[in-house]
Amino acid sequence: MSPATTVRRYAREIERLWSGMTDGPVVLSPRDWERIRSWHDRGIPLQIVREAMESVVERRTRSRASRNLSRVAPVVDEAWQVV
Repeated sequence: MSPATTVRRYAREIERLWSGMTDGPVVLSPRDWERIRSWHDRGIPLQIVREAMESVVERRTRSRASRNLSRVAPVVDEAWQVV
């Protein structure tokens, strides 16, 4: 499997998970793709990303939360530093 295919699969899984957590379809922005590529390149497991997304969803307010990954990124980075 090529590295590009691996990154796409990783990103699509994140996109699928995030869509399920935000109650609707999510289209990843170019910035989200860069973030995800960075996570993949750093070897951050999907499990950590998923847990970070769950944490953000649990903490968000009733107001319509952003569907991009900007709120998730610092949580992923923090979790990865712990690991």
